[in-house]
Amino acid sequence: MPDYRFLRAPILERKKWWTKVPVKHAHTYRRLPLEHSGSANKVADIVVIRSHDRSFPLKLKMFLPANKTQKTFTDNKDSKEETAEWETAKAVTDVREALLNLADVTAELWPYDNTPRILHRVLHNYNFAAGLRCSEQEKVRTMVEFCDGVLRENACRAVEKEPPLSFREAKERWSDLTERLVPLQNPAQQQHQGGAGRGNRGAASGSSGRGGFSGGFGGGFGGGGGGQAGPAPRGGAAVRGRGARFNTGGSSHAVCFNYNRGNCGRPPKGCGCDDGRGGAFAHVCNFFDIATGKFCLLQHPRTGNH
Repeated sequence: MPDYRFLRAPILERKKWWTKVPVKHAHTYRRLPLEHSGSANKVADIVVIRSHDRSFPLKLKMFLPANKTQKTFTDNKDSKEETAEWETAKAVTDVREALLNLADVTAELWPYDNTPRILHRVLHNYNFAAGLRCSEQEKVRTMVEFCDGVLRENACRAVEKEPPLSFREAKERWSDLTERLVPLQNPAQQQHQGGAGRGNRGAASGSSGRGGFSGGFGGGFGGGGGGQAGPAPRGGAAVRGRGARFNTGGSSHAVCFNYNRGNCGRPPKGCGCDDGRGGAFAHVCNFFDIATGKFCLLQHPRTGNH
């Protein structure tokens, strides 16, 4: 009779069986068999120990080889934060390797948890922030913030016996993170203004979704939801990454993606909600009508109206 533990994972959606996955392993192993996967001697023992409990939030920098000799997180044993001695990712290659190490440790301890692969797939979907018009350090910081945020949320979900974020949900977190950055003006506006706005901190210049960012990056739409710089979406309903903007009171505001999903929890401000950077996101519809080439921009959410 075969040992059914080694056949496969359940062929069901995770929400149907994830409550049976333990939150913490009863036995702790400092040494995991990582030689086979190539991650041996690249992750600190204290990180391996912490990984035995899914309710403890992990951070990407914990899986950098530069931190493999770390012995403690802080002097306060009740704290879960790292000291200043912990190195942070400085390049895209650091992010890639940390994700690989995270994946190998997770595969040994929690084989049904595919969070590392989902993180990698989301970043791969956006070409590891290659389309972001900012410094390499800013790109790395954004990717690290995204990974840490997903890992932190999954730790909270573990306490509630909920499955980790799916790929689609993780992409939404990426959108929420990057929508605060200013989208690039469309080519017609750039030419008219003599290239003004080239120094804008955020935005993707490519027409492909791989190079762009969701919720404020990517296709490069202008202030009123005007011309389309990238390829037309196949449907008009979801225009993530197209940079819908709303003009009011002489100011241009990025449209709140959460509002259009029906779950914005930010504090109210101005024409919508606080963007956390001294401005506001507009609470108007970001539905894109392919026929007219314009955003709806009426004062209702896309969900339930298109």
